[in-house]
Amino acid sequence: IGILVLFSFVSWILKKRAERAADRRAKLVRMTEDRHDYIAGRVDVHETARAIIDCLFAVFRGLGRPNELGEQPMEYADRLSAEFGSLSNFSLQQIMEIVEREEFGGTLSWQDLHTLGRYLEDLTKGAYAGLGWKQKIRMRYLLALL
Repeated sequence: IGILVLFSFVSWILKKRAERAADRRAKLVRMTEDRHDYIAGRVDVHETARAIIDCLFAVFRGLGRPNELGEQPMEYADRLSAEFGSLSNFSLQQIMEIVEREEFGGTLSWQDLHTLGRYLEDLTKGAYAGLGWKQKIRMRYLLALL
């Protein structure tokens, strides 16, 4: 009975951790949706964009497709396009162009920020739907990425 209690407790902790991670991602996506908040300056563009980009790269790493050492963002997009290109209406090349703009200076437009948010949502939903049950458990509960 002790093992059952321990298993239940660990499962509960993993579920709560996954829910918090999903809530953080959903909050990031919501922050990109309102153009008025962007114009009024209520959204920290760099912080939000950086957090979304970190989530995107973490999901790709979790799916076994990390960016290679020294690989440029557009090379990475080309490599990932065959596998993940159909998950969204946005191309990975579009996303990596936005990533480059964010990383190398300048403030993203609301449309760029919104595109990042929509792509994060599309990627997490599409990737989760395409996984087997073991991978779903790994990605959602153990890694808290989807």
